[in-house]
Amino acid sequence: MGNHWGEKTKYICQLIHRGKFCIACKSGNTRILVNEHYLNDYFLNFGEVRALTQYLKNEYFSVHQCMNCGLSYQDFVLEENEVSKIYSSENEAAIYDQVHNHSLHAYAHLTEEILLLRQINQAREITTLDFGCSWGRWSAMAQAFGCRVFGFEVDKVAASFAQNRGIEIIDWEDIRKLKFDFINIDQVLEHVPAPLDVLEKLKYSLKPDGMIKVSVPGDKNLPSLLLKNNL
Repeated sequence: MGNHWGEKTKYICQLIHRGKFCIACKSGNTRILVNEHYLNDYFLNFGEVRALTQYLKNEYFSVHQCMNCGLSYQDFVLEENEVSKIYSSENEAAIYDQVHNHSLHAYAHLTEEILLLRQINQAREITTLDFGCSWGRWSAMAQAFGCRVFGFEVDKVAASFAQNRGIEIIDWEDIRKLKFDFINIDQVLEHVPAPLDVLEKLKYSLKPDGMIKVSVPGDKNLPSLLLKNNL
């Protein structure tokens, strides 16, 4: 992993600070929960940080909380064009590791979710977009339940793996031309610099009765934990 991240460092050149304005509701009524230099002892335990020290030497891990809507968000993020370069799999073997590391419980949860989708929309064929599909975990399960599945993925190795499993991999231009019954966005928006902009674009690709499902990390105790614990 360390060598893989070391190879990626040469690509990283554009960083974004989102600042005090909430990335969801745009309120300026925010507070800082934590503001620690990336090169302190805690973060240097992570190989990713050690590999990126030349880019992080003047940066801080800063988490803000919006006092209006309650969202907690990280200030420092990668510029959109850099995301695909840093979130990339080393090779197909790394993808197989991800496949094998998922538990039966995780796959059972996917089955329940897609069964619910099929109960809500009982059309013979449902057209879905798995936005940030990775290697196709959700996509493959939806496909097994009769959905036509398109996938969007910035990791080219993962996208190729998914495509070889029958997932139709598309880009932003394709998304603009298509209409979907359902768009799945699972653990993706926390990685993009402007999540509202992404949602704004995707909503225009929904059919009139279409739905978007968003999943992001969440813990109601996170703000108090960050305030109490010094990294």
